[in-house]
Amino acid sequence: MTHCKDLCVTSCLIMSALVFESGCGSTYTVTPSPGTGDYSYGDLSAELLEKNVTIEMVDGKKIDVGQLRAEGDTLSWNAMYSGKPQKTAVRDVKRIVRRDHLLGGLEGLGIGAAIDGALLLGLTASSNHEFPAMGAVAALALPPAFIALGLIMGHRYEYRIQADSTREKQ
Repeated sequence: MTHCKDLCVTSCLIMSALVFESGCGSTYTVTPSPGTGDYSYGDLSAELLEKNVTIEMVDGKKIDVGQLRAEGDTLSWNAMYSGKPQKTAVRDVKRIVRRDHLLGGLEGLGIGAAIDGALLLGLTASSNHEFPAMGAVAALALPPAFIALGLIMGHRYEYRIQADSTREKQ
């Protein structure tokens, strides 16, 4: 039975790593006109105006910004650290990323509890009903560890910019 328990522990740990490697997130398409994507430029402005986000440019450059606004074919914002207003053409933006760390912590709690439950079920499924020390450690450590990971990583919201109808989704 020890082999079965080791296999269960290993499987749960691998599953845990895969879940967090893929991350928790949502992806939206942003288009110039309302009704053609998940968000229009105007909707995006309303959604992200009071949020800190990262803009990823088509050339790969990443910019941390606050007070993002989409006006016509231009994105404008205040630089995160200097507060200076800046802008760029929407066509030069690949995506905008926002993270919600509280939601990430809650997702971590749910994932940790589910994996913990599966692990404990596997460890206690033996015929002699042993509950090894590893089971107790996992029962106490997994949920807080996943909460911490979720808080650090956050739930990722990705807004993919479509500058016009001819640009393909990325």
